[in-house]
Amino acid sequence: MDLGKEGEMSEQIVIRLNKKSIPFLFCAFLFLFALSIGVQTYINSQPSQWGLEYQNWLQQEYGVSSIEELSLKYEQEVSNQIDMETWAFNGPSGGTSTWIPVIPVESPKIDIPNNEASFIIWTDGTKVYAAKGSDGSLYTSGTDACTVIQAAINALTSGGKIFIKRGTYTLSTVVELLSNRPWSPYPNAFLVIEGEGQSTLLKAADGFSANALLRLNNVERALVRDLAFDGNKAGGTTIREGLVSILYARHNTVENCYFLNSPAISICLDTEVYQCLISNNVVRDGSSTGIWLYGNSNQNVVTGNAVQGCSIGIMSQSSSRNSYLGNTVEGGTFGIRNYESYREIYIGNIIIEPTDSCFYADHCDYSVLANNIFKGKVGTTHRGIRIWQPKQVTIIGNVFDDFTLTGFDDRGIWLWGESDSYVGSQVFFNKFINTAQPFVGSLTVDSVKYNIGYVTEKSGTATFSGTGAQTTFTIAHGLNGTPKMAVVTAGSSGAKGDFYVTYDATYITVTYATAPPSGTNNVILRWYAEM
Repeated sequence: MDLGKEGEMSEQIVIRLNKKSIPFLFCAFLFLFALSIGVQTYINSQPSQWGLEYQNWLQQEYGVSSIEELSLKYEQEVSNQIDMETWAFNGPSGGTSTWIPVIPVESPKIDIPNNEASFIIWTDGTKVYAAKGSDGSLYTSGTDACTVIQAAINALTSGGKIFIKRGTYTLSTVVELLSNRPWSPYPNAFLVIEGEGQSTLLKAADGFSANALLRLNNVERALVRDLAFDGNKAGGTTIREGLVSILYARHNTVENCYFLNSPAISICLDTEVYQCLISNNVVRDGSSTGIWLYGNSNQNVVTGNAVQGCSIGIMSQSSSRNSYLGNTVEGGTFGIRNYESYREIYIGNIIIEPTDSCFYADHCDYSVLANNIFKGKVGTTHRGIRIWQPKQVTIIGNVFDDFTLTGFDDRGIWLWGESDSYVGSQVFFNKFINTAQPFVGSLTVDSVKYNIGYVTEKSGTATFSGTGAQTTFTIAHGLNGTPKMAVVTAGSSGAKGDFYVTYDATYITVTYATAPPSGTNNVILRWYAEM
């Protein structure tokens, strides 16, 4: 599929702000800047050696001491790239509104020094072994991978790193990280679990039944990277949360991992998960959701991930202030699903050919969708964006391509709801390509302007030759509907006179009390119309 058709997909749209106005939507973007409620200067009052190395490395490379501070700095740098100029428009309630700052972004990259592993785990295909990283002495071994990996984790009560070498490790039950919240028995157990990429495979055994393959419950500052997780759904497995499940946790990172064949969710942020980074992972062929944020999971960053073949690519439910940057979702029923999650930020994502909607939301108040590409499948995909009960949502600078169906609810953008809670949204500078029905919403409460492929404002000059008897002149305005206003002024002496203007879905009609004089191209009318 050609996402760069006619060069149109790759256009960058520069958005500018009005310095003098303080809009409700800019406040929504500021919530992204405030990812950290308070910047912590120490990992813990008595951090582990690995914690000190991690903190010192972040300070040296990025000038920060924590993941959330790095996210804050990253978003501030994005904001600083905006060229601030004065530009304002009348908002839905007649006041002054402002632009939302949006530019193409790259995923923040967090890496960790290759410090010495506390344990090295490997397999010979029959047994699994764990050796101490300090001297290479064998710590434990056995035929059950869970038992060996869990023993290594349990030994790291002061934190450390577990390196799992390439191979397939069949798991009979869940592997759990030690709880290291301040009130837990092991408050310094900051842990890295690292593999060798796709070749280090943690696979659910046939008939596996547990909450997850790897579970982070009440865990802080864990790093899981360069591993592969296989849910083995063909083997009759049951996973109640996700292949990797994070709950009641904060400041954790899952990056550069592969998630395959989940019978349920693949990456699950389940209940009160704060300020975690889900970065550059690949999720494929899951039976449910690829990446799921649930239950007051707030201020997390989901960036650079690729999800393919899951029923829902990315979902947020009952959460807020999360950021979704530069992810790709292909196939499935919904690309991104939002259910009652507010002040969410979606920037630079690419959603390709789901069967229902690229973005589908119920109540996503004060959220921003900017510079995304929504690619439908000709004759199949129903909607680019569908939002029920939108409240002050900004949809700006997105591309919609190949939404060709013409049913009642088949649209590039569909905003709808009941009048008592449907509050105006802003739909600006989007581009509709090969889209039969670009937009439906309430133009009385939505600000819809400057979109390509859905014309809501237009101006021009119409030239006529007067006959001395003709009193009515019609101008095709080219808008996508009936204007709410049209202004016509005389552009020549022959066009001057007493006239009035009417308009419908196709034409502006100028009717003179007295016919203009005869002549060649002597009646020039300048006009402007907007919906």
